[in-house]
Amino acid sequence: MNSFLAFHDKPKLQGNRSGSFTISDLTVVIPVYREDVNVFERVVKSLSSYKINFLVIGDGQDKPYSDIVKRYGGQFILVPHGGKRKALAEGIRRVKTKLVMFLDSDTIIELNDIKHMISLFADKVGGVNANIKIFPENSIRYYYAEFFERFKELVSRAVSRSERTIVLNGECAMYRTDIIKSFVMSKAYIEPRLFGRKIVVGDDRQLTNYIINMGYKAIFDFNAFAYTKPPKDIKEFVKQMIRWTRSNYLFFFKELFDGTLFRKGGIYTFNSIYNNLLPIIGIVTLFGISNLSYT
Repeated sequence: MNSFLAFHDKPKLQGNRSGSFTISDLTVVIPVYREDVNVFERVVKSLSSYKINFLVIGDGQDKPYSDIVKRYGGQFILVPHGGKRKALAEGIRRVKTKLVMFLDSDTIIELNDIKHMISLFADKVGGVNANIKIFPENSIRYYYAEFFERFKELVSRAVSRSERTIVLNGECAMYRTDIIKSFVMSKAYIEPRLFGRKIVVGDDRQLTNYIINMGYKAIFDFNAFAYTKPPKDIKEFVKQMIRWTRSNYLFFFKELFDGTLFRKGGIYTFNSIYNNLLPIIGIVTLFGISNLSYT
């Protein structure tokens, strides 16, 4: 079903012809922690060439990142090491523009793609996600990372028919500042809890759910591309998959129990149930078959 809906995708959202927002209405916030210096400089240099406001939050990391940021005309804020959430909270605290983009320190996006994302902020759109691609290279890590991104795109294209997306990817997403600012600075975001217990969960999925639950649209811009580097090896890729899978299950059961799952459209509901229950059904089936073979 996803394949059919994806390949017969007819986006309903068009660019905002009224020109409500421009590039001057945007600030880019980049948290940095132990990033490859050459990759980081490429990211900062590209933003500087676009004449975009940007600030970098050093998550317990100062030089050489601060020197690079100052060289290219950006603002650098050093904070004690506390993780990505705290870095983003410190960043958005200083944002004065109507729009904010959260960008990973290893992710590059072209100016025209940024402008296209801005153009989609019409009606009740609260957040826009870029289409993530992996920097091309002749390696196994590139192929498995790119395959996974294209699989996510397939699902997102299907879900987007209802003008929603499951998650605004943390690598590159844009938001209305006034909608998310207080939430990103709140304890609920910085120290997330589920059923009263502290949890380790994806910040991007939590932020996406917040936008949707506030009555705004979170949409996927398939025509705006952002490029990021692949995981350094299969071990890092597996860890990444475990983090994402854990987030999916946590939010799936939360939405299931509080009823919000069934208020996000039929395609969203179908994908959430299908993608989360299929592995469980598969495991139960395998155990059932193995038990029968021993009887």
